[in-house]
Amino acid sequence: MRTTGQFSRFALRYWLTIQPRVAVEMRYWYKRAQAIPDPLLRELALDAHRTKRGHVEGAAIFAALVPVAWRRQTIRLIVAWQAAYDYLDSISEQPCADPTTNSQQLHLALLQALTSRPTSGDYYAHFEHCDDDNYLTDLVRTAHNVFLALPCHRIVERPITRAAERIIGYQALNQDDQAPLARWACAQTPPDASLCWWEIAAASASSLAVLALIATAANPASTRTDTAAIEHAYFPWIGALNTLLDSLVDLQEDARSSRTSLLAYYTSPREAAERMRMIAARAMNETRTLAHGGRHALILAGMSSYYLAAPQAHTAEAEPAAKAIEHQLTPITRPWLLMHRFVALRRHNAELSDPARAETLLTTADF
Repeated sequence: MRTTGQFSRFALRYWLTIQPRVAVEMRYWYKRAQAIPDPLLRELALDAHRTKRGHVEGAAIFAALVPVAWRRQTIRLIVAWQAAYDYLDSISEQPCADPTTNSQQLHLALLQALTSRPTSGDYYAHFEHCDDDNYLTDLVRTAHNVFLALPCHRIVERPITRAAERIIGYQALNQDDQAPLARWACAQTPPDASLCWWEIAAASASSLAVLALIATAANPASTRTDTAAIEHAYFPWIGALNTLLDSLVDLQEDARSSRTSLLAYYTSPREAAERMRMIAARAMNETRTLAHGGRHALILAGMSSYYLAAPQAHTAEAEPAAKAIEHQLTPITRPWLLMHRFVALRRHNAELSDPARAETLLTTADF
């Protein structure tokens, strides 16, 4: 009952004060994406809005950690930054002459959005398509301007830079030959983390550390101790669970497209389940070291449940890990799972009854 009460209060905060602003921001950027002149970039941007909207809505839940006075600005920053990440992720998967350099240059935008230095750079320098009518530049500038206005942005700048640099490193090296990625990930491993290289790579790819640090920057009461604790909890533990769960629901899609899944490095689904269960347990324990740890635990449960509620998590290959994680995080995941399954059913029924509804869902509350 206590867990349900905490969830109810947290969910109400999201629905009443956060989700409406997310919808407004997303509508704005969706219209901007529709106006991109280059057909490929326009389609990639619109596809990111359609298929990865849940990433942005989930990211915005970190605004629930922020005092009301700074919540609106924080939502604007998070939506712009996460939308840029999803868009860049789609572009970096396109064929080009030098995928590593191209991905590194593109994802530089994510770092520049979160520093005190002026934004600059031709993000499309190594990609033949570039006419986006300043769509990416405006996403970066919006995030950058809000970040500089946050009351504690200076105390998070170094750890948030490290988090963004890890994302850039992962995206640049996550190519067909994963030997360079393995060497790089080994060098990122914290001394106290007994994790495999692909688990560290997963932690590096996650945007959750950045989002948690944005929320820390938006709280005037934050200290450097709070910042250090956030960095330690989210990298590697919470971030690793985030990306490994994303890989879990993408197993079939990765197999169809011949992409190498991070989960392929486990010797069996049973080993994957045990390792991910251990990471989930450690991630939940780490939330207890944080200021407002109960809220971070709710966010962790909500993120995990988002993936665990997906149909793809219940295939023969994915289900052992999904069940192990759900069991580990019970009972805090139960109300989240009910909500995510209800939303998924509502969306599915709406699309069956009216295919045009799929487009309408882009501008309504679906988280």
